[in-house]
Formats: sequence, C-alpha cells, structure tokens
Amino acid sequence: MDRKNLTQAQQKFPCRNLFISGWAGYRYFFPTISSSFNYIIPFEEETNSGLELSIKQTWDIVAAWSLGAHLCLKNLHRIRARKLVLIAPFLDFCAYNPKNNVLKMISGLDQNPEATLDWFWRLCGIKNKPDMKIKNTDGLKRGLEFILDSRVPLDRLDSSISTIIVHGHSDRIVPMKASQTIKTRMPQASLVLVPHPHFIPEQEVLKIINHAEPDS
Repeated sequence: MDRKNLTQAQQKFPCRNLFISGWAGYRYFFPTISSSFNYIIPFEEETNSGLELSIKQTWDIVAAWSLGAHLCLKNLHRIRARKLVLIAPFLDFCAYNPKNNVLKMISGLDQNPEATLDWFWRLCGIKNKPDMKIKNTDGLKRGLEFILDSRVPLDRLDSSISTIIVHGHSDRIVPMKASQTIKTRMPQASLVLVPHPHFIPEQEVLKIINHAEPDS
C-alpha cells in the first residue's frame, strides 16, 4: 500500500481499534493494520499482559485472526467494543488438528525454527514470507502449548456485540465448519466466506473491517 492510502487508512481507522493477530502473525503480514491499529501478537510477551490490558479497554472495532480470534471468544464476556471481526476463529484447535502435530511443531522450533515457520506459513497459504532469523522461540512455544488444551464452551458464546465472522473456503488449518458452529450460537453475527486459505490478504481484511466500521 502506498503512503497516500496508508495515511487514509490511519485516518479511517484511528487508534481506538484493536487487531489481535494469530500465531506467528508478525506485523510483516499486515503492514497497514499494524501501523494504524493497536496490534498484538499473542504470547509475544512472557505474561501476555498486553492482551490482558487491551481486552479491558473500550474499542470501536476489535478484529482478530486465528489464535487471536480464539482468544477473543475465550474472553468474549470481557470485550467492550462496538464491532467485532473474527477471522478464521476456532473453539478448539485440536478438534481439527491432532495434538501430535502441534507437539511436532514445538519440537521443530527447537531444531529448526525458520523451517518450522516456513512450513506453517505455506500451510496458511502465505506466499510472500519474511526472510528472518528467529532468535527467541519462547513466545511461539507458549502459543502452541496454549492451544493444546484451550477450549471455548458453546454456552460461553453469549454476546450482544455486532460481529462478523470471516472464513476462507480453502482453509487447510481450520475448516469452515469451525466458523459455522460458532455462528449457530451467535445469532447476532454474520458469516462471510471468502475465496482464500487460512491467511486472508490484508487488503481483503481491510475491506471487511471497513464494512464493520461503527455507525456514526
């Protein structure tokens, strides 16, 4: 995105908006959003205090992808926002992915973190990947250890927040039925299916967030 469009995005989406990314969802993948939103990568901090503090604040829009969307569902009763955008959410990651695969990823972070992330990003459908050296894998491991056992009960999906659920048709990590299940328990939510994999390009995400802009 060029500087003019970036400036327009910053004006349209002021800092009263929050984006909670997914596992290994670095700012590189969402350059405009990470420049114009409060941007959190789950478990990047040892205590996850940034997420804890942010969840308690009041926002215009809270948008979240994958693990970030799961954390929103887990803290749904605490979120104060006018609009909520959940991208590729899930209630229980290991309901769709064998725990052994997650454990292999944890082991892979010890042996070759760059190769492990490259494999995961390819599975997400990310084509333009950063050339980066992973110096610290602690946060990545914490995120994987968390999803091994984290679940959101269906009876916890009680919220009056206007919500958009977004899911890619070709998602190879979290199937569409994960979002469809969530939609059945959130009647106020709308479900948007898009022709993308687990990773939905930033321009598409911005269009959806733009549609979710709070009424004036």
